This record gives sequence, structure tokens and C-alpha cells, in this order.
Amino acid sequence: MSVVEPEPKWRQIAHLLRSVIVAGEYGPGAALPGEAVLAERYGVKRPAIRQALALLQAEGLIYAEHGRGTFVRERRQLLHHGTARYDRTGRAPGQSAFEAEVGRVEPTAPTRRELTAVEEVPAPLEAATRLGLAEDEPVVVRRHVFWLGEDPVQLLLAYYPVNLARGTTLAEVKSTPSGVHAYLEDELGYRLTRAAEDVEARMPTPDETQLLRLLPGVPVLGVWRTRYAGERPLEAALQLFPGDRWRLGYETPIGRRG
Repeated sequence: MSVVEPEPKWRQIAHLLRSVIVAGEYGPGAALPGEAVLAERYGVKRPAIRQALALLQAEGLIYAEHGRGTFVRERRQLLHHGTARYDRTGRAPGQSAFEAEVGRVEPTAPTRRELTAVEEVPAPLEAATRLGLAEDEPVVVRRHVFWLGEDPVQLLLAYYPVNLARGTTLAEVKSTPSGVHAYLEDELGYRLTRAAEDVEARMPTPDETQLLRLLPGVPVLGVWRTRYAGERPLEAALQLFPGDRWRLGYETPIGRRG
């Protein structure tokens, strides 16, 4: 018969602190008691408190500022709805999918898209596979940073076949005000028929950490999106979301037999 080892004290303390934060005893921006106070409260040494706080920081619940202390993070989460975002009828005229997603949570918050680069590059394997191209075949990539107020909340690298993008706004350092979905349909005349998404969770690269201003321990959610007109893939795009700011939601019809 196996013996169940007792949970380490620092994990027990992390559970207790997590529960009071979730219950609202310490609201967004509130300072947690110092290590010495917590150590006395829970009857442990300070290293156990440090381990508990490190776990909560890795979960995105708290953050530390050198010389000031530890604080509760803002926990308002945005929803990337992998089904509804492709339905243009659910948006106001001229509204992009990003603006609609943010508006459901923070309707008065200012948003903006920053187009940081447009260039022809050899297709990376992930993009080439989705576009039906050979690896390293040239593609046009458009890089965006999406902002909510003063916070960067999404990175986007969108790849297009050169025979689609050349001679269009997609190959220029110029924004498509209502988003690429509207541009492909309204300006280029394609009728988008479906989109496929593949989701991964991973730790960010140093560049991604800097661009998204991520705190230590926060992962990114990566969504590879492929949009089609019939069977022709028009776009392969990697969307990167801070894991503590976004949830991913999907709705799928369930078929019946007989």
C-alpha cells in the first residue's frame, strides 16, 4: 500500500493565498503583506513564503516590484472566440474582429493596431505547410502589435502567397482599417468560406516577452490561423496572446446520425 506524501507547506500557503486573492480580499493592485509578516502568520520560514509567492507569480496572479513589494495583478480577461470572430454580421460597420473581441469585455477601452513591418521573406515551415507552398518559397509577411490602452495584448504575423499579395495593400506598409477579412472580400473579391485554427501553449521567446511586456513565468497562447476561399488557402497567420490576459473559446455543431 503506497503512502501519500503530505503536500509541502509552501504549496499549502500558495493555495491559501490564491483563495483569498480570488475571493477579493486583496483586489487588483493591492499589496500583499511582506515576507516576514506572512512567515509569522503561517508559522514557516521565509524561503517557504518565497516559494509560494513564486508559484503565484508564475500563474500570473501576482507580480513583484523591486524595492516595493508584491502586488495583485489585474485579472480582466479577453475572449478570442474562434467561431464568432469570423462572422462579420456580428460586428458594427468598419469594426475589426479585434475591436469586437475587446468591446465585449471593455466597451469603452481605446484600441489600436500597429503595423510594424511588411516584407517578402522565405516561408517558414509552419506557414508554408498551411499555404500549400514549399518551405522557403517567398511569401509576404505583415507584422502587427495590437494594443488595449497602453498595454500590448496581441502579436500577429500574417503570411500571404506573393501571387496574392503583390500589387495590393497587403504588400504595402499600409493598414486595412476594417481588418484583412474585410479587405480580402470587399476589395479583392474573394469569398472566405472557412477558417482553421491550431492552438499551442508555450513559454515566450525573449523578443515576445519584450514586445508583450510579459511578467516572468507568463506563457503565451499561440493560434495558427488559416483562412480559405473554397479550397485555396489565402492566409496563414500566427496570433500570440499573453496567457494571463486571454481565454480561447470555440463552438462546434454536433452532428447526428440516423
